[in-house]
Amino acid sequence: EIVIEGNFGLGETVVSGAVNPDDFVVDKNSLIIKERRIAKKTIKYVRDPKTGKTVHIDIPEAEQKNVCISDVEITKLGELAKHIEKHYRKPMDIEWAIDQDLPFPENMMLVQARPETVFGQKGEESKMEESTTQQALKIVVRGISAGRRGYGVGKAKVVLNPEDAHKLMNKGDILVTAMTDPDFVPFMKMASAIVTDKGGITSHAA
Repeated sequence: EIVIEGNFGLGETVVSGAVNPDDFVVDKNSLIIKERRIAKKTIKYVRDPKTGKTVHIDIPEAEQKNVCISDVEITKLGELAKHIEKHYRKPMDIEWAIDQDLPFPENMMLVQARPETVFGQKGEESKMEESTTQQALKIVVRGISAGRRGYGVGKAKVVLNPEDAHKLMNKGDILVTAMTDPDFVPFMKMASAIVTDKGGITSHAA
């Protein structure tokens, strides 16, 4: 499978976890879109043409559930991803961009590619653990898994910022917060599991 995530504007909102991105799962052989989750995207980052700086813009409510990428663009990204994986002979994490001022397919840009280090490394032990989880545990809320381990066990600690985490977190606790950033890394290492409101499987913190 190929997983594609995206948002309007610059990709920083996706990799930083500032938004829940649109999420698509594409069959690697047929390039058919198997799953799609269209998120409510509340913010986008764009370049200010006058200053050259990145500015944060609120997306109008009427546009927040609009799809950020077309089906034909998704299929093209799938083709490019297959070419890159074939070239490097391993699963790859690829960043892409679409130029709104160019026609398709000239508007499709690949920014960088690096070896994928989570799902491409998944072994049979992880698959068995996830299967056991679904059978034995009651699911009270669902989301997108961003890591290799099927589940973690601990006391849930809801924290709003790293300062709260410093006061409340103990080793083995479950970190629950809106979104993580580099300041949360020490507490992420302590946690048995992490739950966030925002972010996707391609966010840096994932």
